[in-house]
Order: sequence, then structure tokens, then C-alpha cells
Amino acid sequence: MRYVSKTWKKMIVRAPPLSAAGFAATTISFGPARMGFGLFVPEFRTAFSMSTSSVGLVSSIGFSGFLAGLLGAQALLRRWGPEAPVLLGLIAATIGMSVIAMAPSITVLAFGVFCASSSAGFTWTPFNDAVHRKVMDGNRPAALSTISTGTSVGIALAALAALAVSQSGWSWRASWALFAVASFGVLMVNWSTLRKVEKAPDAIRVTTPWRRFLGARALSLFAIAFVMGTTSAIYIAFAADQMTQAGGVAGLSRATTPALVFFVYGLFGVTGLFTGRLYKLVGLALLLRGAMMAGAVSASFVVLLP
Repeated sequence: MRYVSKTWKKMIVRAPPLSAAGFAATTISFGPARMGFGLFVPEFRTAFSMSTSSVGLVSSIGFSGFLAGLLGAQALLRRWGPEAPVLLGLIAATIGMSVIAMAPSITVLAFGVFCASSSAGFTWTPFNDAVHRKVMDGNRPAALSTISTGTSVGIALAALAALAVSQSGWSWRASWALFAVASFGVLMVNWSTLRKVEKAPDAIRVTTPWRRFLGARALSLFAIAFVMGTTSAIYIAFAADQMTQAGGVAGLSRATTPALVFFVYGLFGVTGLFTGRLYKLVGLALLLRGAMMAGAVSASFVVLLP
């Protein structure tokens, strides 16, 4: 009984700093590190004389970095716990964004984008693991939604930086240098927090046979994830350009359109903070349907009312 009481207290104490550290990590890794290239494409086109095909190539390299991070995170998590992949991801973000700030060529720029984008892949899974082991059942949805909402804040802040670049003489290189400095600060916060979170004991690890992932219930989850991932990826890649080509926001220069689109994208993403409460009120199925409907309506507006 005493052991259970101590364990419960330990979980409660760690929940707030764990959520804060995760929020900060996703703000950096899923914000400027992953979305920053798309936001600053106009500046990159001018600085490096990039064609549409080269923009697409560098963007693809960034997504490959994200995939590499996702694959690497699981292996690191199993062997060393959440600290190793998260810190590696934030180190990659700091290095990648520093490289972008100083890039003299497209090749170096692509390397920086790869490193920066990989950070998003490294950071999410470890926090998911830590929250499920260190936070009480009733607080897990709120903790996870708080961590994931860092994405929205990061996108909004990166969009403000892009807006400052498009409307003033502020250098895009200075913006990326500030991103790198912020990433280093978040790295220090997560080092302090996650060194107290040990890896999962071997006794509680569950090995799932691969055939379980081919069942009807699992495939339906894969389909949902594929649709949501594809929808968001297409929106991120093409929505701002579509709106810009259609004339942009009335009364403002076209150059401000991408920054405004991503700012609103991030701003409304903050509603993710209420995911835990909505889950309790309406259940998972209705919540998921609402989220997918919102994505469908948003994509339709880009086509019908750009």
C-alpha cells in the first residue's frame, strides 16, 4: 500500500513539468523545425534562385527526415527511454535551423531542412510513452492534448516571424538564428525534465505480433491516419499558394498570404487544448468525426473560396 501511494504521488508530481516540457518540444519541432521551410519558400526562392522542382525536392527531403526520426525514435525509446530520442530530436532541430540560417547553397539548405524536420519524428512518440506511464488515467487526455497543442503555437509563432520578414527589412537568416536559439533553450528544459523519467521496465513491455496489425480493426485506424495525414500534408503544401494565386487577402500584399494562412492555422489549432474535455463529453468516435469533417470543410473552402 505504501509503495502504491509513493508511486501515485510520483506520477502526480511529474505530470505538470512533463506536459510543459512536451509542449515546448512540440512547439519547436512541429513548428519552425517542420513547417518553417514552407513558410519561408518566397525568401528561399530569392536567395537561392530555387525553381518549383527544387522547392519540391527540398520539401521531400524534409519529409524523409521526419520519417527517419519516427523510425529512429522507437528504437531509442526501447533501449534508453524517452530522454534519448527527445534530446536527439532537439539537438537535430538546433543544428538544422542553425545550418539553414547560415546556408550558402541549396545543398546545405536541404541538409539543414532534413535535420530540422527529423526532430518532429523524434519527439512525439517518447512523450506519448512517458505520459502513459507517468500520468494518472484521468489526466492523460489533457496532458497529451497540451503537448500536441505546442504544434499550433509553434506554427503561429513561426508565421509571425515570416510575416515580419515579408513586411519589413528583417532578415530571414536572423529569424532562423532565433529559432535555433529557442530550440537550444527547449533542449535544456527537456534535459532537466526527462532525465528523471526512466525507460519502461522490460517486464511491462508488450510485444505485439505483426499479424495483429493486419486485422480489420487495425486497418481502419491506418485508413483514418492516412486520410488525416494526407489532408493536412496537402493543405500545408498547397493551400497558401492557392490563396496567393487567387489574389490573397484583400487590402494586403500577396507576400503576406502564406504567413497569415499559417498563423490562422496555428491559432485555431490551439483549440486542441480542449480535446481532453471534448473526449469526455462526446466520446472518441464523435470527436474524431468532427475533426475529420473540419478538415474536409477547410479543404473545400480552399478550392471554392480561396
